[in-house]
Amino acid sequence: MAHTKRIERLLDTLEPEELREILAHILETLETQQQLLQELRRDTARIAAQLPQISATLQEHQQQLASLHEDFEATHQELADIKKTLNTLNLTLGGLTEAVASRYYLEDLRRRGAEIIEAHRNYIFDNEEVDLYVRARHQGREQIYILEVKVKPKFEDIGALLAKKELLETIHPGTQVTPVLAGTYISQRLQRYAEAKNVQIYRL
Repeated sequence: MAHTKRIERLLDTLEPEELREILAHILETLETQQQLLQELRRDTARIAAQLPQISATLQEHQQQLASLHEDFEATHQELADIKKTLNTLNLTLGGLTEAVASRYYLEDLRRRGAEIIEAHRNYIFDNEEVDLYVRARHQGREQIYILEVKVKPKFEDIGALLAKKELLETIHPGTQVTPVLAGTYISQRLQRYAEAKNVQIYRL
């Protein structure tokens, strides 16, 4: 009530021209608000009409993601199976390579006139292991040969073989221990390094 009276007193103080201007401004504001309301309704209707399509698109994308996830899981499993197969093949290849190298090396020793006293594959000594351990007599002297087999030897294989040689020399003092590194893919650089370290190279 008090608010209404204040408005009435304010209107009494205004001239007719001022009232018309205020009324015109109010009408213009109302018209603008009406236009904005109509645009908002049109936008709302347009969005509402697009919602089914948006929902369908989202559902399609979810299905595609689910399919991609299934494909990824299947591919991951296939890769795991391939890796397992490769590991098995590597073990098999490594075992065959060791067997062939050991056999051929023993035959070569015999051809060179060595008398084989004992030979052991996968020989373990003092918590170390070599692929082939051979104790032989050659030209009246007893010698020990240790053979490590690698399909593609690395430089660190030479260091490991030398460490085993030194250990055997402490176990068998006075007996010559000859380290031999056998492999299929041996670079000239690695061979020169091995020869400088007095490690024999045996190519398969």
